[in-house]
Amino acid sequence: MRIFISHSSKDKERYCNDVVERLVKKVGKDAIVYDALTFEAGEKSIDEINRTLAFSDLYVILLSTSAVESRWVKYELREAHKRLDNSILNRIYPLIIDPALKYSDPRIPFWLKEYNLKYIARPAKAARLVIERAKDIKWSRNANHENHNSIFVGRNTLINSFEERIDDFDRPPLNTLILSGIPNIGRQCLSKHCLIKGTIIPQYYEFLQISLSYQESIEDFLLKINDMGLTATDITFDLSNETLNEKINLATTLSKELSDLSEIVLIKDDGCVIDYRGKMADWFKSIINAEALHEHIIFVIITKYKVNFETIQDLPSAFFLNVPELSQAERKGLLRRLAENEHLELTRSNLEIISQHLTGYPAQVYYAVNIISNMGFSYLSSHIKLLYDYNEQEVSLLLEKYSRNQEAFDVLALISKYDAISISMLYQIIGESQQHLNAYENLLRESLFELEGTTGEYIRLNEVVRNYIARSGTKILPDHQKKAQQLFEEMFKSEEKSWYNSTDFLLAVQDQVKRGMQVPFEYMIPSVYLKSMSDLYDDMQYESVVALAQRSLGNTANTDARIIYEIRYLLCSALAKLKKSECLAEVQHLEIDDKTFLLAFYYRQIGKNNKALSHLNELLKRRSKMSKAKREKVLVLKNLQQFEDATYLAKENYYLYSDNPYHIQAYFECLINTYMKEPNDDLLSELLERLGRIQSEKAQSMYGRCHALLLAYVESDYSAAVAQIDRTICEFPRDKKYALVVKFDIALLFHKISDMNNVIAALRAESSNKNVITICQCKLLAEQNKIDEAIRYFHQNIEYFTDDSKIAFCEKLEAKRC
Repeated sequence: MRIFISHSSKDKERYCNDVVERLVKKVGKDAIVYDALTFEAGEKSIDEINRTLAFSDLYVILLSTSAVESRWVKYELREAHKRLDNSILNRIYPLIIDPALKYSDPRIPFWLKEYNLKYIARPAKAARLVIERAKDIKWSRNANHENHNSIFVGRNTLINSFEERIDDFDRPPLNTLILSGIPNIGRQCLSKHCLIKGTIIPQYYEFLQISLSYQESIEDFLLKINDMGLTATDITFDLSNETLNEKINLATTLSKELSDLSEIVLIKDDGCVIDYRGKMADWFKSIINAEALHEHIIFVIITKYKVNFETIQDLPSAFFLNVPELSQAERKGLLRRLAENEHLELTRSNLEIISQHLTGYPAQVYYAVNIISNMGFSYLSSHIKLLYDYNEQEVSLLLEKYSRNQEAFDVLALISKYDAISISMLYQIIGESQQHLNAYENLLRESLFELEGTTGEYIRLNEVVRNYIARSGTKILPDHQKKAQQLFEEMFKSEEKSWYNSTDFLLAVQDQVKRGMQVPFEYMIPSVYLKSMSDLYDDMQYESVVALAQRSLGNTANTDARIIYEIRYLLCSALAKLKKSECLAEVQHLEIDDKTFLLAFYYRQIGKNNKALSHLNELLKRRSKMSKAKREKVLVLKNLQQFEDATYLAKENYYLYSDNPYHIQAYFECLINTYMKEPNDDLLSELLERLGRIQSEKAQSMYGRCHALLLAYVESDYSAAVAQIDRTICEFPRDKKYALVVKFDIALLFHKISDMNNVIAALRAESSNKNVITICQCKLLAEQNKIDEAIRYFHQNIEYFTDDSKIAFCEKLEAKRC
């Protein structure tokens, strides 16, 4: 690898030498072509330029007002362009290093402006970007990618409403455009077309990009904007002692500097700027209401949450568009143009057949055309169901070719572990493994990753791929885990932290916190607490969650109220899991719906299912579509043995979230427990097959239990069912209590009295819930025709059942009477 650095000698001391020094430290002197290092006797000549260009892979031009006037720079650029056209040079990479030079400057060749020119204020950032471009010179998109990106149909009403607003000179200028709508509906594409049509950006402009999750706040916004390297103002991690107003002022200053550079930041928001209620964060509202930013568009926000009227009415500087599905005519138009672009010979009848099954997602139309390109129209027409589950199917088909490539899944598992990670850090973790490097580059070509930052220097998985990897059960490679921890530790030991970006450094902070290490107070921004708590909660380290929550809540003076609220919510959840009564006091800090849900959650944990059901019924009266409340009610009804009532809710949850293993299992168990009244073998098999495709440890444990039940109820094979449940107990010992209940139900189905007794003894040995043991004991007594004794035992030992549940269960016992 050879990197040619083209520059003006007038910029050496100010900027260029610093960039080269950092590059040499990372890749070595021999990899850099720079006059002070490379040209003989330090003299430039045409021969020396041609000689060094001949063996260079990456041509970097550091653009400034002096560089665009330099005779040598102009010559080098012309020669580099020729070599690029002749496929001798791999890539040209321009960076603006002078704030006085705009990308629209006429002295910059027009063809170079298509390279998404950005001003990079700091040499350290420029060096990192050059390293990342050197590593990805082999990456390329498929031939039709750019053509696909240029195709846009419909949305005329939305675009016209935006044009009318920016042309309304009686109202304040806009600085923010917010587009809401469900994922894959075309929000980002629409935002670009709005700005192009409004002559705000040129066709070739690319947004700066950052993502913000509900676990992040103004501190993360500041660090990610600062980390782009476009602003003259520099900030450190020590934001803990800054007041919220000081942070808002700092964010406004950074935003103003971006505005002065005519830059636009695309924020992919997941509950940070716009929360689930459609309310904009007060800190962000203060930023865009600042008078200094009332000049032109600087922020584009993509969110799934529709902004509410309360947020809109006092924000004259922001414009909101809610993006619906494509209309029927728009679907057909996009389908026809994409088919033409791929040179597909589709008849009018073919197009009509496909369009009837399109549901309004632009990505779904792309997916349909991709299937036809690769498999033919006949294949799609006979597998039309693919279109209805296109997100999951598309990822499955893309990754199917890597089914025997373990390195590809190693890379995906590594990236899925983090919200985002820099490409340079990723390469350091992967190390010298050429197989992993090749796998990464191949996956990148498949567009499975999302790139963020100034020029795509950070990488993250889109949510569909991330969910697929989670369901696949793929774990991060131990060597990758170890290397990441080593790098994180080095960040804390090193006095020179400027090489590392804030995204990676915050990952290091979270890693240290989760491992119980002491971290300096100035690095503990609120999102570090919240993300660390969330990870610890997922790992079932509930005591650590409580300790970290209490530490974070000890100093909240400068923290966004929404982050404090999320920390309290996780604290209450952890206390409920630990069955600690302190949960009852902590939930009083929460809003009524969250408070009611967590009370129900707590009461289920401690076995008081009647109280849990009461709270859930109260909650669902107010929020009838609240999915997590409905799922919780299914669990409570199952505990109360009210399987008929649970089945309806379980079915609804399953069809809304058919890839969620908990919903699949709940629906399966409800159908099994009502099997004798209404058997449905095909549906049970479908549910089991879908559960089996999810390879996470928890899902596979569920699959083992459900498979045993299917062998018992559908196949009527007692030996096979018992063998399957015993194997599941052995493979998933943490879920032994659940598996033993399944084993009891199988023994009950086949009237195996001795086996039922043995299972009850095992449940007692495992200290299972008293109600579980009581129910099993009653069913055993009823099976022995000791109905009166079973009913008496039930009333003496059952706890926290509703009156209706008691009556219903005793009626089932009575039905066993001979």
